[in-house]
Amino acid sequence: FVMQEPAITYSGNAYPFLLNVQDAGGNFAVGNCTSILVSVSRYPVDPILYPNSDFVLSPPVAAINGVAYFPSIMLPIAAPFIQLAFTCTQTGVSWAPAFSHQFSVGPSLAVSNCLDDGTISATSCGPPEFRSANLVVESAPTSGEVGRVLGYGTLVPVVVQTRDNDGMPIDVPSTTVYARLSTSLAPVEAAKIQGAIIQSNASSSIVFPQIRTDVSGMTYLNFVAGYHAGLQLSSKSVGISIRGSSPTSLNFLKRLKNRIVLKSMASVSLQLKDSFDNVANAVVSTCTVEVVNQPVNASVSSIEAKMFVNGQVSWETIGLSTAGVYHLRFHASGTLSEYKFNISSQVAILEVLPSGRPASLHILQQPGNAAPRYSSPNMTGKDVFMLQRSPILQLRDSANNPIIGFRGTFEVRSTGGDFSTQLGVGDKMSFYAGGTRVQLPGIFFTTQAQRDANLYLLFRSSCCSLLSQVSDDLRSSNLSLSGASTGIRVTVQGHINGSIIRAGEPFSMIATAIAADGETAFGFSETVVLDDTLTARGPSGLLTVLQSGALEARAQNGVAQFDLVMRQVSTFESTLVIGYPLGYFVSELHSGTSKFISIVGAPSSVSIVQQPSSATGGLALVLQPVLQVVDKAGNAAIPIAGATLTAVLHRASGSVLGSSNGKLLGTVTVQCSTTTGRCAFINIAIDKTGRYFLSFSSSSTASADGINADGVFSHIFEVLIGSIATVSSIQTPAQSTGGIQFAIQPVSAVTDAGGNWVYQTSKRIQLAACCNCGTPSATACSLNGSLTIASVQGISSFRGLSSLTTGNSIQLRFRLLPVAAPCTGQS
Repeated sequence: FVMQEPAITYSGNAYPFLLNVQDAGGNFAVGNCTSILVSVSRYPVDPILYPNSDFVLSPPVAAINGVAYFPSIMLPIAAPFIQLAFTCTQTGVSWAPAFSHQFSVGPSLAVSNCLDDGTISATSCGPPEFRSANLVVESAPTSGEVGRVLGYGTLVPVVVQTRDNDGMPIDVPSTTVYARLSTSLAPVEAAKIQGAIIQSNASSSIVFPQIRTDVSGMTYLNFVAGYHAGLQLSSKSVGISIRGSSPTSLNFLKRLKNRIVLKSMASVSLQLKDSFDNVANAVVSTCTVEVVNQPVNASVSSIEAKMFVNGQVSWETIGLSTAGVYHLRFHASGTLSEYKFNISSQVAILEVLPSGRPASLHILQQPGNAAPRYSSPNMTGKDVFMLQRSPILQLRDSANNPIIGFRGTFEVRSTGGDFSTQLGVGDKMSFYAGGTRVQLPGIFFTTQAQRDANLYLLFRSSCCSLLSQVSDDLRSSNLSLSGASTGIRVTVQGHINGSIIRAGEPFSMIATAIAADGETAFGFSETVVLDDTLTARGPSGLLTVLQSGALEARAQNGVAQFDLVMRQVSTFESTLVIGYPLGYFVSELHSGTSKFISIVGAPSSVSIVQQPSSATGGLALVLQPVLQVVDKAGNAAIPIAGATLTAVLHRASGSVLGSSNGKLLGTVTVQCSTTTGRCAFINIAIDKTGRYFLSFSSSSTASADGINADGVFSHIFEVLIGSIATVSSIQTPAQSTGGIQFAIQPVSAVTDAGGNWVYQTSKRIQLAACCNCGTPSATACSLNGSLTIASVQGISSFRGLSSLTTGNSIQLRFRLLPVAAPCTGQS
């Protein structure tokens, strides 16, 4: 009986075996055998092909006193299973042989060298050990479809085979062969592969007719065979691309949070899957967002439609404008091959809270300065100073949303204030807010001092019933205590009297409330109005307003500021104001008089003081344009030396269609006077008829000492046809032959000084010819025909004329009869 043996061995290594002698009942017996021989009882190949010595190498041993020990049995051949027999060969001893357990002999290398290159080959996988056993994928398809049997619709079945290293098939005993499927990331779960287990029937080839999987994408298939002897054979991997099926569900990868705080962003991710729970990453699909329900007047932003990428889509910055409950649904639509789909997700419910955890305290309105409320001290001998403006506080979360309902405390501090100044009747007071903000009315101080400065309030808040501090002390702006206002002091540009103001330029008038001690009454924060509205009598005796700006201002910290502009020049002006303190039966506050002078401002622009009038063509305008340099208030000003204005002509609407554009004649640029500021044009004329207006450009820029004529335009005026002034050539002969009538007969027109046709005339026109005109040898040339004719409606058309003289420079000249204008001509 074999007492000790290995469970698995490796070829080329020696292993010990221990045997004992037993009787027929299985009890140990003391017996001796001179020679016990070891041989192979079971093996995977035909024993006729190989001698016994190829399977086991060990000399016989003797059994002494019932024990036989083989110290080093070596098995040189790797095989999936093997079984040894131990036989006593001593003559006369007929013991039954002993058999070992069936065990495996592995290759001499512990780790096989199989490459997952996806190639189907009959070559053995593993080290080339002599006559070892291997599992080989004989055939398999390269593609498949989710849920269908591998090889469906093809002639390629899934077949594996056991072979030795010579590529010869090996008939193995009955065993179980497993198909294993994996992706590039992990093995496929057993529940997602069917038909993966086959019980072989002692044959070399094994067919897997029903392998199918629920997993899509690139997969890798290999096979494992296990034997009772403990040896496990594995085939190399085969790559198979599994096509997915159409998507059937739109699922949340990352759901919307159930609750978020207002002003924070919501995010969500979704994934398309088929009926086998595979990600539908091969489809072309768009996802849209539907707002099923939302609060009144609310809006949802950043939910534009998006394309799926690898079967997934996400939104990271969804904005929700208002607190409340929102319902969102997502829709996916697209195609896979020829199949169209439209899938909706479940409705996602999201609640937006109006605020989160309290994080900071804010002052929405700073407290005003304090002023006496009563005319005499209180019972403690201290004066009572009331805040003129109550502070307003608000508690907010980290997203700056207001917190509804909170409580806190406040106290007064100072940086060098009077020691007797207290907050009300103690050092600290509390408050409670029922809404999103709280106003703290009725805050007052008591002090023995008449004036105190550099005071401030400290606020602290705790929220709800937890009373946990959420902010450090929040400090207000500085406060001052001062006596009641008894009057108002007015200054203009920092002086009570004597200030000089330039017309058209802004200046400030300051009204300061004064307490009984002559200093600023910081607590005065009421309305101040101008009692004298800065008016004066003009030369005609009429009342003229000299200023522009608000006539009423509200004081802050006892000071009211009026921002004004003087519109006219005044040699002497004064002003006073009236203040209206808060309280019953309190008299008005009147200021003293502030006196100042208003002078002409710096030259700034020009103003037309004389508009141009209508005229006739070519003659000077009856009324020439005159402009005045003015300051910003429109008062006449003196320009810098050398300032000039240039007139520019523009055609106005309403001119006769097709009429010529006129040209500005005369002196169009004039110099402005340095004594009066006048810029006068003297001889401007326009040649052609029509409706016109003038603009002006300045040589100076709009600086402190310059003028700007931009936007200054004259009125529209008209240029009409004038009186007869000359005759103009309209048509003259071209090249001709002496003595032969001109092919083109001369034509002239009667015109005014601007060249405009005067058609209401029958003036006689005389024609002459000049040879070599403009030279010392100029002479009259002879013409044949009628040289004097009457014009018809101002046009004279000559007929039958010819030249008796030949030459290259003959000029025709026309003149009016009787002679009243110079001749004009054209060669």
